Amino acid sequence: MIEKCVECGLDDPKPMHRTEKGLLCDICFKAEEIWQLWREGKIDHDEVQKRLDKILPQEPEGFYKNLKETLSLMVSDRIPHQSKRNLDADAYFSRRNKIEKEIVTETDWSNFWQNCKWLKQPSEQDVKILLNLNTEDLTKFHVLIFKSLVDMAKQDLEDSEPCKILHEFYKFSAQEMCDRGILKNPEKDAFYEYCQNKQTHIEQENLMEDARATGKICIHCGSQNVRSYNKQEWKCYDCGKRFRKH
Repeated sequence: MIEKCVECGLDDPKPMHRTEKGLLCDICFKAEEIWQLWREGKIDHDEVQKRLDKILPQEPEGFYKNLKETLSLMVSDRIPHQSKRNLDADAYFSRRNKIEKEIVTETDWSNFWQNCKWLKQPSEQDVKILLNLNTEDLTKFHVLIFKSLVDMAKQDLEDSEPCKILHEFYKFSAQEMCDRGILKNPEKDAFYEYCQNKQTHIEQENLMEDARATGKICIHCGSQNVRSYNKQEWKCYDCGKRFRKH
């Protein structure tokens, strides 16, 4: 019978450690020891990360590693040091995930990529790494890349070299998402379509922003029967749906 690490799923780990949680491979066992020190209040989150970095396998160099590290730094900058010390593990990582999603979808990425020193044409190594990304990271990076392309197009930078390079990464991730069944239409290039109808898209986005700011119309059905629901949301009393303010 094949045994697996209960944390990472590694088959027949050697050496193996039998714990109260179940069978752990050596790396997961050492990581659990580090987290136990944190639970006992002997080290803080920053020290946890430093120690984990020493035992976890290093990711291959390239576009996706750089992008992941950039996101991680941006998230850490948004979390006050005192909060890192006071939050338990579940609350801390829940907070990080929420902030990360906000950064991915709400940041204007155009200036970042125009000044990025490590953005280069996709290499074979980049493609190999892409194929091995877990679905969560693949989707996250794909959304970030598409958002970046749109941000640059809004600044009339769709013909710039950074935009062209990023478009290549977008096409690779789109194809991989189609292969995994996440996207349905492998032939459709959503960024090309956006550029072909850019002015229409910009007008629609401006309309949405105005709706969120004023509550004049529902962004879902177009009704004007909209009222404030709470500090964060409007509610349409025709279709019944809510949408965020600002």
